[in-house]
Amino acid sequence: SIFRDPAAAPALAECLGDPLREVRVAAAMALAACGTRQSVPPLLDALADPYPLAAQAAAVALENLTGSARPFDSFDPIHRRQRQADAWRQWFAHNSWEAIEKDLVRRLESADRGVVRRAAVALGHVGSDAARAALRQYVTRERENNPFPEWRKDGQNRGDRAQFNSLSPVNPRTLQAAARSLGYLGDTEAVPMLAETLHRNNNPDTANLFLAEAAVEALGRIGTPEAVAALVKTF
Repeated sequence: SIFRDPAAAPALAECLGDPLREVRVAAAMALAACGTRQSVPPLLDALADPYPLAAQAAAVALENLTGSARPFDSFDPIHRRQRQADAWRQWFAHNSWEAIEKDLVRRLESADRGVVRRAAVALGHVGSDAARAALRQYVTRERENNPFPEWRKDGQNRGDRAQFNSLSPVNPRTLQAAARSLGYLGDTEAVPMLAETLHRNNNPDTANLFLAEAAVEALGRIGTPEAVAALVKTF
């Protein structure tokens, strides 16, 4: 979960059936960070875990991977929890991955940054070429909106004293999530745009350093010679 490497997802899915309940909880939460499309069916099965925290962890992972949410309370009586788990399974059975991805891409146009962020995160796990194209377009468009220079005019908003809450217009999490997801998807076509983004944000007084940070992460995950060259040039 720390490295967010999808290569670990198959082994983690097997751990959802581990005899130790703590292992099952940890595996589900790790899949929330590095799971893929293939992780969803075993997580749906894990909703029936007899240990409530393991079942709830599976529900959390499903929300993160699909961008969808269904009512689920693992501490409800077993018959009610079973109905909630069945509703999750029915939703997945009636929605193809193509339809799920299409809906997530549509959400990138939302005016609500929270909606966009959750969609971008999910696309980073389960997206295909359609997600790559949509995320490239989103980052290219939104990187022009840089409120940080004006925000930094206040002397308090510098260095370790800088602060803003989740509702602040300068909160960087949504744009960061979209840029990082291009890295998780290994989008080689995004390399020129990410490299240009770094070039545009190399002045500490005018840069969107949070976006630059996410672009560096994305280029590192893509890892092509062109991506490596962009990172070296940044140094």
